[in-house]
Amino acid sequence: MKKILLVTLCSFSSFWLLFSQSSSVLTAWEYMETYKREKDAGNDAASIQALLDAKKEIEPATKHPNTSQQSKTWKRRGDIYYEIAVNKSPRLVLEKEGAMDTALASYLRATNVELKDNGKYVIEDKGDLIFKLITLANRKMEEGNNQLEEKLYDKAMMAYETAKYVYDQTLTIDPKNTSLPSASNSALQAMLITAVSAEQKEKIISLGEMVLAKGIADPWVYQAMAGVYIDNKDLANAKTILAKGKEKYPNESAIYLAELRVAFDENDTQRAQQIIKEGKEKFPDKKADFILEEVNIYLTQGDDEKASKALEEAIDAFKNEDEKEILKVLYFNAGIIYDNLSKKNSDNTTIAKELREKAYSHYNKS
Repeated sequence: MKKILLVTLCSFSSFWLLFSQSSSVLTAWEYMETYKREKDAGNDAASIQALLDAKKEIEPATKHPNTSQQSKTWKRRGDIYYEIAVNKSPRLVLEKEGAMDTALASYLRATNVELKDNGKYVIEDKGDLIFKLITLANRKMEEGNNQLEEKLYDKAMMAYETAKYVYDQTLTIDPKNTSLPSASNSALQAMLITAVSAEQKEKIISLGEMVLAKGIADPWVYQAMAGVYIDNKDLANAKTILAKGKEKYPNESAIYLAELRVAFDENDTQRAQQIIKEGKEKFPDKKADFILEEVNIYLTQGDDEKASKALEEAIDAFKNEDEKEILKVLYFNAGIIYDNLSKKNSDNTTIAKELREKAYSHYNKS
């Protein structure tokens, strides 16, 4: 009889614990309803207290073997932390840290914790859950943008990675949502921009490959990847990636300039001059950039005369008001070259004098 009584008491205890945790989920929901009413009524103190009470109620339910396996539990926990994250009340300042991440983790858990008999997952209040997942992922993107602007590259990368993961996971439960793939791609591109800004070479290549595989690479992607390969003296891969870029973007000057850098690294002057010639003809608006590279070739070769002619061409190409500082540099360098030429022609006083006058004239404009 004692054994039967003991089993009965244990069973009752287990039932009572389960009932208690289920009640906690319900109570948390009731507190949230109070929170909404008080918030709508403008009662900040009462609304925040109800929100914090809801938070206190829901936590034990996420640890119980039964209620922790219910989508409803995690959805409601997500709702609580979502409100903590987005509510601007100063009373929540100390509660906000990590709230967005907790909300995201809770919502994602709500999508894959409770199985139906048919093998599919129960998803509590699916439409609202999807909306909030996307909203929080968008906030992560904004967070990443702010951190990138402040040059907090590790934090920015983490924010973008989280956003991409959430977009991708949301797509698995909402496969007909056509905005999610593009949102995920934007997050991936933001990750690559962060890697480029932080000069994280390995990530530039790995993320660049992902961007290429998705067919969403802009010209700068090819240029950035080629830059890493060039820095690593891997000119074969640099040429391969630039060839792909040139095939997709035949009218992109940045790719031609990157090709020019490869030619310089290979000491292929003939190829470099060919690219410069093509670039000057094909990209009139970038003509000055190609001319400056041409100047570098002539200076490397010690041909001051050709370098001076190329510099004059560059000076003529820079005519915009916002290019005055560049012009000063060009005039100064031209002055140096004319000065060198005057010394080389010192045996011909007439030519030497003309070159010195040109040098002084250009110095005065710098």
